[in-house]
Amino acid sequence: MLEEAQESCCTETLLSCLTRGISSSSDRFEIISCLDVLDKLCRRNEHFLGEIFVVEAKQLLERLISYLSLHDIHLIISTLECLYALTSLGETSCNVLTKTNGAIDSLVSLVTVEAQSYGPKVRGKTILCFLTLSH
Repeated sequence: MLEEAQESCCTETLLSCLTRGISSSSDRFEIISCLDVLDKLCRRNEHFLGEIFVVEAKQLLERLISYLSLHDIHLIISTLECLYALTSLGETSCNVLTKTNGAIDSLVSLVTVEAQSYGPKVRGKTILCFLTLSH
């Protein structure tokens, strides 16, 4: 029981630090690192994170959705992976995402985005990605 309480406290502290890093940082590397850690944390500790996610969700999801409109393919991919992990926590997190201002519009616009809008270097990598996904 004590071990669970310690893990709970540690997870809450880590989630708070990650949320702060994602929401407040202007350092691209720090944001992407926080997104990656949050993604892995969601996959590891689904039940507990599902309970405390709702508290942090609104501000965090608004920030994640804002990243989807940037022309930084690495940041977009990390954000999408993080959103996938967060929505895998269950119905509550999915509902919070759908109520986030602009979330659905941003996700739909990514489906219809032209690869050339990210520049020639990304277009070549995106084509490879499409070929990999179509098999």
